[in-house]
Amino acid sequence: VYKIQPMIRRMTPRTFIADSGDTSHVGRSDVEMCYIEHRASTILFGAGDLETATKIGKRKGTVIQADGTATNVTLSNYKHVPKLWTNLFSLTASIASGWKVCNEGKILVLTKGKQKIKFDRIIKTGDGYLCGVEIPPQGTADTAMVSQLKEG
Repeated sequence: VYKIQPMIRRMTPRTFIADSGDTSHVGRSDVEMCYIEHRASTILFGAGDLETATKIGKRKGTVIQADGTATNVTLSNYKHVPKLWTNLFSLTASIASGWKVCNEGKILVLTKGKQKIKFDRIIKTGDGYLCGVEIPPQGTADTAMVSQLKEG
């Protein structure tokens, strides 16, 4: 049995976990969503739980790497699922958009041309680890947040 509480303390509401099982990016916040369709979409999660996405569109965010570098991104086919306990970044949707997946040690890395996203927030679990990245909505990733993330 995983102890969820210690894992949650190492994550923020803006952490996205790399996920090979999702066909869409899903998150609990609708801040900076655009091109929104207000329609319900049922999503089946790994343990058989069903959740409902209330909005589907794009989400503008800023990838904040552990070293403090920042890159603006737009997550296409983003589904707003308010009841999620964490955000999930779809690796398969990224691959379909031309991104390549590789690793640098434990860190999962996506590359497309000169662009690079490192899932450099390593979150230990009971038997292994999760790879996460911070993607706050664009316009909220100020210097104070970058400094806070570098320390954490």
